[in-house]
Amino acid sequence: MQISIRQYTPDDRSPCLEIFKSNQPKYFADYEYEEFSKWLEGEQSKYFSVLESEQEILGCGGVYLDEEQKETGLAWGMIHSNCHGMGLGTLLTNYRIGQMENIGKGYLQVVRTSQLTARFYEKMGFIIKSTEKDGWARGLDKVNMIRQ
Repeated sequence: MQISIRQYTPDDRSPCLEIFKSNQPKYFADYEYEEFSKWLEGEQSKYFSVLESEQEILGCGGVYLDEEQKETGLAWGMIHSNCHGMGLGTLLTNYRIGQMENIGKGYLQVVRTSQLTARFYEKMGFIIKSTEKDGWARGLDKVNMIRQ
């Protein structure tokens, strides 16, 4: 399988929303769909990428830059649920970590995730700083992590 990662374009919106839906309700709360949809239209989408194979989008994810807080973070990373366990999340996350290092040199690197994916991010070098029970939604704890 030939994999490529490229910059998100508005034409990618529908496939990215389908990827989001494929990960509901396990990984994302219902209210987050609207937030993600708006995020794709906003300024930060300039740091959003899609992972594709043979012109089919299998995953997407972005990074953000907060110059006021001197932090950069991972945002809205996801792989289509049919493709979990194939190493695509690792490829996309490594790419996004590289983006964070480029846009926010010396900034704190963060990810806010759930207990369901925190272990994955630990393998990528992040450590848990705090956990808020049901912080995203009932049954979805908010886990704040940083990368050293």
